[in-house]
Amino acid sequence: HPGMSFLNGIPLPESNDMRSFGMGVNDILQYEQRHIMELAMKGVITDTAPRSVYATILSGDHLFKQFHPLLRESNKEYLLLGSKSDESSLIFTSSDAVLNCDIDAIFVVEGVFDLDNADGVEAALSFLDVIISPPETWHDSKAVSAAFRIHHFATPSKPTSLVLSNLFCHASSFDVADIKAVTAALHKQADNEDVQGVIEVIEKITTLKKDVNDQIVQLVGKREICPPANARKSPSTEQKNFYTANGRVYVPYGNPSISAVDIKMIINLEMHRANAMTKLLLPHLLPPSFVATGEVAHFDSRLIHNAVGKSLTILNEIMSTSNSKSKNVSS
Repeated sequence: HPGMSFLNGIPLPESNDMRSFGMGVNDILQYEQRHIMELAMKGVITDTAPRSVYATILSGDHLFKQFHPLLRESNKEYLLLGSKSDESSLIFTSSDAVLNCDIDAIFVVEGVFDLDNADGVEAALSFLDVIISPPETWHDSKAVSAAFRIHHFATPSKPTSLVLSNLFCHASSFDVADIKAVTAALHKQADNEDVQGVIEVIEKITTLKKDVNDQIVQLVGKREICPPANARKSPSTEQKNFYTANGRVYVPYGNPSISAVDIKMIINLEMHRANAMTKLLLPHLLPPSFVATGEVAHFDSRLIHNAVGKSLTILNEIMSTSNSKSKNVSS
C-alpha cells in the first residue's frame, strides 16, 4: 500500500516508534547479511558472477512478484467449513473440470457469505466472476486443480437467502454462468415475502434455457434448508464474509470481495503441504476407469476434490492447533 518501503524486497517495519522501527530494520539487515554470506560460501556469488547480485538475492521459494497483505500475517488460521457439505456443492472452472495424474496439488477454495445481506450477495457474485474467468494457471510452476464452494454463513432467515443457499448447495448440477444469472437477478430484486415470490423472479430470467430454469425452480422449490458453513470457530476478525483455501482463512481488507490474485497468493502460500498430500493421496483415489482413459470423469473428480480438500483442511487445522498449543500435541 502507499507509503511502504522495502529492503531487497523485504517490507520495512511500519511503526511510529523509532526504537521499534530501528530494531526491525536492524533485524532485516542482519538477515540479509547472513543470506549474502551464505550465497558467497555456496559459490553462488563470486568476484566474477553473477551479473546481477540483486537479481540473485531476489530469488528462491519464498519470493513473490507483488506484495499482498497475507504475507504480513503472523498467525495463520484454518477452519473446517460445512462438515456436512458433499461433492454436489463443488463448482469447477472449465480448465479444472478434468483431473489427471499430472496434477501437483488439489485445492478446494470456499467462500462464506452472509446471504441475508446485500454485501454478502455482492461478494458471492464477485467470487462467481473469478470462477467464470479464472487465470491461465493458479501457480507459476505447479499444476493445480481447484474446485470452489459457496456457503451461507448461518441458517437463512429470508426467502431469497434460503433459495440461494439451496442453489449453491447443489451447484454442481448447473453451469456456473447460470448460477450467477440467478444470483444477480435475485440480488436486484427487493426481498420477497415467501419462496414462491423468489421462484417467480427466477422463472422470468430470459437468459436461462427452459430446461435449466425448470430444474432450478424444482430444486429450490423443495424448500429444504441446506446446512450452513457451521465453522467450529469464526475468524479472529469475526467477519461473516470470508474465504478459505484447503482451510486457510483469508479475510479481504476493505471489502468482502476476492480476486484471482488473492486466490493465487493463498495457493502459493499453501502449496508445500497441498503438493505433498495430493501426491500421497491421489494415486489411491483414482478410479479404475482412469487406467483406460487417462482422465477422471466429472463425478469422480468432484469426489476426489472433496476428499482431498477436507483431508488437507483437517490436517491443517490439527497442525495449526498443535503449533499454537504445544502442550496439546500428544492429544
